Amino acid sequence: MLNPLPQKLLAEKYYRENSGFFLILGLVLFGLFTPKSHLDLANIAALSPVFLLLAYFLPWTLYTLKTLSYVSSQLKKDENTFFLAFRLFPVSSQIGAFLKVQFLLLQPVLVFALLILWRAFLLHGYGSILLICLFFIPALLLPVLFWLRQIRNPSDKSLGLGFRLPAFLHLLKGHSFYFLRKLLNNEPALFFITKLLSGFLLLGSIALSRTDTYDDRLISLAILLAGFAHLGLTEIYHSFDGEMPLLRNLPWSNGKRFSMQLLSWLPVLAPEFLMLWRSMPREYGWIYWISAPFFLLSLPYFLSAFRFYSGGIQKTSERILPLTFFVSGFAIMYKIPVLALAGTFLLASYFLIQRYYFSSEPKGNLSA
Repeated sequence: MLNPLPQKLLAEKYYRENSGFFLILGLVLFGLFTPKSHLDLANIAALSPVFLLLAYFLPWTLYTLKTLSYVSSQLKKDENTFFLAFRLFPVSSQIGAFLKVQFLLLQPVLVFALLILWRAFLLHGYGSILLICLFFIPALLLPVLFWLRQIRNPSDKSLGLGFRLPAFLHLLKGHSFYFLRKLLNNEPALFFITKLLSGFLLLGSIALSRTDTYDDRLISLAILLAGFAHLGLTEIYHSFDGEMPLLRNLPWSNGKRFSMQLLSWLPVLAPEFLMLWRSMPREYGWIYWISAPFFLLSLPYFLSAFRFYSGGIQKTSERILPLTFFVSGFAIMYKIPVLALAGTFLLASYFLIQRYYFSSEPKGNLSA
């Protein structure tokens, strides 16, 4: 009776909530790379343990930290306090249940690992086989041990996954920096994975645009992908908003509330802004130089507003968002200016905030 419960409440919910993340990841992995490219990379990894460590183990480790962080945050939620009762079951049952959860969460990594193992067996790359086995033992067991300790010591603050912020960041006390500080303290793995994927998309598209006669649509599509890659952070923002009841109940106008929420995303997206301004080809013109970051800023804010402040539509938002992504992509391909798309997203966000903000249910579940 114990095993199916964590699977449904943790593993299935994880994939459902991160559907946007996996959509973007799939488009990157199988849109930019052909099956032959994946096979060639697997052959190199099978014969070169150094390449395996750099090209595969780094993203695999970040992804493992993402799964660990996700389950840890779920165990802290008020609605999941029943997990504390797992302490009454035999230790072997607890380990088995969480081990199954982690095995299911690591499926995306296991697909690539099995491909490399298959090529390594054929090419006699025994060093890579040994490294992969050594990777998956701690990747499976260490998160399980962490979660077991967490449910046995729910009040132990030393079990947080955050890190101590550098001293100078504590000087950034304005409202616009609160969300960034919350992310760095409570969800560093998710934050850095998102930045890694987003940066790869932007810098990769900019580098590719210099190799041929591509116009700005290539970078615009990459910005669209990078914006949707922040879908995982929108739920954290909703939790953050719910943890600030004072700000939620301040007698602000809709315009000020909209602008203050939008400003909260500025520091989060600062690395991408710097990448664009530093590396974007100047021949695209100063209008696009301004429009591109503005388009990127509009995307995660719209995704957050649409997912959590959309009234009855909220129940179907997970099905509508992929459609929004593809419609936006077609609009870019038909040369609709990204400034117009950004304005559309922001106007829609303003309407949702004005109409549904106070009728939505805040969800504060991030630990301090």
